Amino acid sequence: MSNVIYVVSKKPVSTNYIPPALKGALPLISQYEVMKRTAKGYRLKVSYAGDKGSMYLDEHYSFFETYAEALEYIATEANHIAGMLEEMKRQATRLMCEAQDELRSLTPGGV
Repeated sequence: MSNVIYVVSKKPVSTNYIPPALKGALPLISQYEVMKRTAKGYRLKVSYAGDKGSMYLDEHYSFFETYAEALEYIATEANHIAGMLEEMKRQATRLMCEAQDELRSLTPGGV
């Protein structure tokens, strides 16, 4: 096991939130030094926790040995969300057309 690990939230993107950038004030990928692996996750060295480190649980985070693996995970998740948003757009467009057709049928002489 490497002594450095890359950490990404389990849900780096969602239909409700698309991060503005990969890197920035809150980067999507964080690099930490590993203190130890536990049954529930990793104890990682962080600047604010001193010698004790901080726990990053498997249920909340995905861990990667290389930066490239972390990037691939984010790209895959973003692609999945893009597909979901495209389908939501199609559904919204169908609903809009149906509502406009209904409105035209209620208005004498069309709109």
